[in-house]
Order: sequence, then C-alpha cells, then structure tokens
Amino acid sequence: MSISINSLDELQRYLWRMMGRTGQQTSDVSAAILTLAGGILWMKDAGPIEVRTHKDELTNMFWVSLGGERYAFKYESHLRRLEIRSSSGSGDLLLEVSDETDPAAIVAFFRHLGT
Repeated sequence: MSISINSLDELQRYLWRMMGRTGQQTSDVSAAILTLAGGILWMKDAGPIEVRTHKDELTNMFWVSLGGERYAFKYESHLRRLEIRSSSGSGDLLLEVSDETDPAAIVAFFRHLGT
C-alpha cells in the first residue's frame, strides 16, 4: 500500500524523516538524499510521489515518474545505501547511492533520464 505526496509541505515532512530527524538511521546517505530530492523536483513528471506504507506508517521506499517511466527509490538499511530501480523495488538496479557518491554522478543520472 502507498500514500501520495501531493505538496511540497508533505515532501518536506517525508524528507525530515529520511534525514533522520525522527530517529531513522539514514545518515549514511543524507547528503545524497538532498541531491536526489533536488533531482526529483527538477525532473519529475506531473503527479504525486507515492510512498510505501506498512501498518499505516511511512517506509523508506517511494516511487516517482521521471520522463514517462516509473522508478523506485529504496533505502536499504543493511547495505547503508539508497537504491534507484526501474519500476519496482525488485526492478533493475540503476544507481546505488551513499554519502560517498559524487553529487555529479547523481546529477548525471537525472540528466540521462531527460534525454
């Protein structure tokens, strides 16, 4: 099940959670999360971001449409990285992101989607 994020205020609340403000352990990708958020705002198609829920709680997985294709963004806590996959959480792995990831690589990923 998922919920839709339809406003910047809702996105901001989700980003606060992803950045660790409510106890989540995602500090290994915090700089990357901000770069990804900028890329998503820059390139996303019209429509909401869909966030997966479990027992009515938001999870660390969401979907967004970019260039007419649906992508899954999923934080893997045991690997301490965020994965971008085609279509679903088990789709083809397109990019792995941690705080060691050069922001230019993330920007290049989004630029490639726009071509």
